[in-house]
Amino acid sequence: MKNFFGFNVGAADEHGLPAADAKAFIADRTPPDVLEELAQTREKIVRADKKGSLPAWVTVLAWVFLIVAFCCIASIVGNIGELSLSEMYAKAAWVFYVGGASLSVFAAIMLFGWRRSKKAAADPALEQINGEAGRALGRVKECLHIPPDAKEVDLFAKYYRIGKNGKIKNASTFFNYVNMSFYVYTRGENVCFSSLEFTMSVPRSAFVSYRRIDKNAMFTRWNKAENFNSPRYKAYKIRANSMGALFVKPYYSALLNTPEGEFEIIFPSYELDAMRSLIELPVISA
Repeated sequence: MKNFFGFNVGAADEHGLPAADAKAFIADRTPPDVLEELAQTREKIVRADKKGSLPAWVTVLAWVFLIVAFCCIASIVGNIGELSLSEMYAKAAWVFYVGGASLSVFAAIMLFGWRRSKKAAADPALEQINGEAGRALGRVKECLHIPPDAKEVDLFAKYYRIGKNGKIKNASTFFNYVNMSFYVYTRGENVCFSSLEFTMSVPRSAFVSYRRIDKNAMFTRWNKAENFNSPRYKAYKIRANSMGALFVKPYYSALLNTPEGEFEIIFPSYELDAMRSLIELPVISA
């Protein structure tokens, strides 16, 4: 069964994009000039974010100073009970100086970063950029005819390539799915899924059931305004590893039976209620 949002990165369509497994259901595309406008505003936002944040090497340096400070503090705390502070100072005064200086440098860097971020946020140019981004997004919604009441739903896309032996391989070794935000809504007898680039439309009658999968889904990208470990999403026990991949268990898929074959729309557990509000189906276990 194919992922409805499966894309072969080793093959390009007529638009130069990864070939979609469910290309027969692409009902509309955003015009190139509108996408270019959106890309330009995104680039402006990225530059504005860099202007308001510390360079990566400065952030790393700050954390190095903090680690040194903690090591010094741990050394002092570890000897409490055996030696007095005056005795420790007499034997290793450098620990106090290095620890205090490191903590002061860390605090100074963080304060500088906070002031820099605050100054960038107050820049009138940022308000102008956000306005441009809002207008560009509005043009996309207008071109794709996305209604105002469309729900924003996270769905798991699969990017893959075909190996020399003909087997399907993930495009990345660090995650299985790319978490994509779609506007989901109904239009007549069809259910529509709109990204910023295209709209895919599938008849409501093609939906069979929801399937609960009691395994970990490993994915990248978090799209919600609140963090994945915020109180709102705490019940879903979403985890992250050191490589930045996210994990959620269980996850779900909506099974589709179409003239083009069987597909599934895969999504995280926190979107089950949103999907059922649009397409009410029974939930079965895998």
